[in-house]
Amino acid sequence: MKVIEKKSYDEMSRDAAEAVFDVIKNSKNSIKKFTIALSGGSSPAGLYKKMAEMDVDWNRICFFMVDERKIRLEHKDSNFKMIKETLLSRIDIPRKNVYPVNVSYRKVEDSALEYEERIKNFFNNAPVVFDLMILGIGPDGHTASLFPGRKELHESKRIVIPALAPDRFSIKERITMTLPVLNQTKERIFVVSGKERARIIKGVIKEDSLYPASLVNRNSTIYTDFQL
Repeated sequence: MKVIEKKSYDEMSRDAAEAVFDVIKNSKNSIKKFTIALSGGSSPAGLYKKMAEMDVDWNRICFFMVDERKIRLEHKDSNFKMIKETLLSRIDIPRKNVYPVNVSYRKVEDSALEYEERIKNFFNNAPVVFDLMILGIGPDGHTASLFPGRKELHESKRIVIPALAPDRFSIKERITMTLPVLNQTKERIFVVSGKERARIIKGVIKEDSLYPASLVNRNSTIYTDFQL
């Protein structure tokens, strides 16, 4: 993996946004929709604000969720709520181009199944290959809602699955894209904030399988706001 170390959160966010802009600008097919899957968490919030300032034809962009928590989309801890506040509410994008997870089902499995079906329909049942994915890395090395030691890491057929976070997380039920989808995406950008995660990033770079992020396609770029 390529690591780009920056000296501040703002610099990291700005440079990551420039990378996003370049990926969109250089995409070969300017006619079809350009698909981006977004993650929640605190690290990418600055990136999303910078993205909102980009000179992009938003009619061409479709946004999906890498993962979501099984809570109302209006809840303060909802990934979609953060993305809406930092990015979606600041740009002129058709509502039909935004694909949040339907969390209204009683069972998290039903939310995952419906989201999987919507994604399959979007891609006309062809292989699901997103153009770009924004990812984070948690303090335990998790990415998306794929946590260390969990069976979800071994899913090879599904696109979206229910996931369970460890007990230390207040919201345990999750909906997440699977590793095959992460790995098939054309471009992946990680944004990681906080010097305390330096050890984790070093482990990911060394492909330490204890960390789920190390299982992601090595052709990815990690932006940090600290020096390793």
